[in-house]
Amino acid sequence: MSFYDVRKGLPFRLAFKPKSAASPFGDALNAYDVAISGIPFLLKIDKENPLTRSTAQFRKQQLDTSLEPGEQSLSGWWLRSQSSFHYGAGIKYGDPELDETAAFRFTSSEGVNPWIPGQVSLLPTTTLIKAASGPVKVITGLSGGVEKYYRVDGADVWQGDASGTETKVYDGSATILDITTDGSDVYFATADDIMVIPGGSGTASQKWDLTAASSVVIGWVKQRLVAGINNSIYIPAFGSAILPAAVYSHPNASWRWTDIAEGPEAIYISGGVGSESVIIRLALDATGAVPTLTNATVVAQFPTGETVQSMHAYLGTYLGIGTSKGVRVAVMGTGGALQYGPLVDTPASVKCVTARGNGFLCGYSDGFTDGTSGLLRVELRSQFPNGAFPYATDLQSHAVGSVDSVAILPTSGLAIFGVTDSGVYREHPTDLETTGWLLTGRHRFGTVWPKLFKRFNVRGDFTGPMTVSTVDEDGNETSLISLTSGSDQSLDLAINYPSTPQEFLSLKFTLNRASDHTQGTVFRSYQLKSLPGGPRPRQFTIPLMCFDYERDRNEVTHGWTGFAMERLEALEALDSSGDAVLFQDLGSNTAILCTIEAMEYRQVDARGTNGSRWGGVLTVALRTLSS
Repeated sequence: MSFYDVRKGLPFRLAFKPKSAASPFGDALNAYDVAISGIPFLLKIDKENPLTRSTAQFRKQQLDTSLEPGEQSLSGWWLRSQSSFHYGAGIKYGDPELDETAAFRFTSSEGVNPWIPGQVSLLPTTTLIKAASGPVKVITGLSGGVEKYYRVDGADVWQGDASGTETKVYDGSATILDITTDGSDVYFATADDIMVIPGGSGTASQKWDLTAASSVVIGWVKQRLVAGINNSIYIPAFGSAILPAAVYSHPNASWRWTDIAEGPEAIYISGGVGSESVIIRLALDATGAVPTLTNATVVAQFPTGETVQSMHAYLGTYLGIGTSKGVRVAVMGTGGALQYGPLVDTPASVKCVTARGNGFLCGYSDGFTDGTSGLLRVELRSQFPNGAFPYATDLQSHAVGSVDSVAILPTSGLAIFGVTDSGVYREHPTDLETTGWLLTGRHRFGTVWPKLFKRFNVRGDFTGPMTVSTVDEDGNETSLISLTSGSDQSLDLAINYPSTPQEFLSLKFTLNRASDHTQGTVFRSYQLKSLPGGPRPRQFTIPLMCFDYERDRNEVTHGWTGFAMERLEALEALDSSGDAVLFQDLGSNTAILCTIEAMEYRQVDARGTNGSRWGGVLTVALRTLSS
């Protein structure tokens, strides 16, 4: 069948096979009103068939089925709140629906203590109690019932108190390679000797004779001194200056030991050669009055390029492991077995680990944002499903240099650590850091759709002022407000920047010390409010003529028998596919990408029109798509 175009005088048949959205209708000879993916129609607008334009639904409706009410129960704003930070740092996005730990985590921090559930406060500041050059190796102990630290200075050993007042307790000529203590006596090693300082302040004397060792590490574990000398392990016998036979020698003569620690059922010794590193276990045989060591077994092997630098066992369960890449925590099992978890990445090697309270304190060299050094804390009270433990930065030296050692003063419990070419730093017993900050995860509400971040609310005790800043998707940081003790915490505060839609937004909270240096801001919680910020979709309801023969606005008749059904079936095929369609307003020569939300064909005459079987009104609901 065909129809006759009076303007051209040529009979032809139009094909209405559905076209792609990229294939618009473009027949200039026919005065159609609209086209959908190349299928042309005339409009049928009257009182019974109005054309409507409306805002389509753009906000996802959520049903709260949890046992406790949550933010999804509330209407209007998109909300994100956080009232505790005790799972530590390390997240990128603050979307609890994607990572359940994100509800109590943040991206990074400096100078603040997040470990008390429900609050963030300033950490203690530190004091340089003794300036020193070169590597600064310190240990702690008691001497005459008074807490002391011992510092290696080249070939000398100094004893110091909590104020940094030092007395030289050993004046030597050979470089000291390592130092340890049994809690009272202090042992140190050179390439030729292992020496002892009785009570930490007596006259030093030779304990064991070495023979020009190139590498020595020593540790007091299981009520005995253990020494890793070159590629062998020794347990020197008291009462004899001659070393006994090695309890274990690595077959590679270039192998060197790096640290010694003890567990409930074994002694652990780390070592390696080149880029390879392992921890071996020396098992204990407790059948005699004094346990003796049995076989050496590898219980932990590390990825190539990651070498163990330091270890510390704690609570009979955990082994903190400092490596050239960062920190790992291992769980000690039956028979001395080890199972270590994921790496906490650090900018430099972790040369020292100790423990206090519920966590490990680890050397954090040149890792703060200004390039300075201090400590990193790994918290042991919680463990994530992947085996990792929470962590965050801790005490700061505000000095550049490698953190060589960390220890805890036995009476006061204060931390003390040494920084290369800077000196000995001690945690202040009362004074807080001048300032500290916490950066939240990127809030994107589980979608990449742009958001308009409009308002926020903060709760806390603003003894010292607290500044709130935004960090946008380009990393730009903008200060919003400084809150003080007189600030009204019941009010929502405006987010003036960024003012444009963003995929995500982070908040940065900067806490400050009060004029009384022992007090500062205590930050408790925040709430962020946003709205969907992308172009809102529109919905068109368009009544279309769908007859075999139709007369356009130029009074030209178009069609053939079956014309209505062909277009109806073509449009139904597009509807079934669910694909995007191109809607064209041919009168204004505009086009927009849409989806078909619904379509309805209504025919009120059983014979259609003009004697054809089909003919009626086709109503199509279209929803716009963003470009």
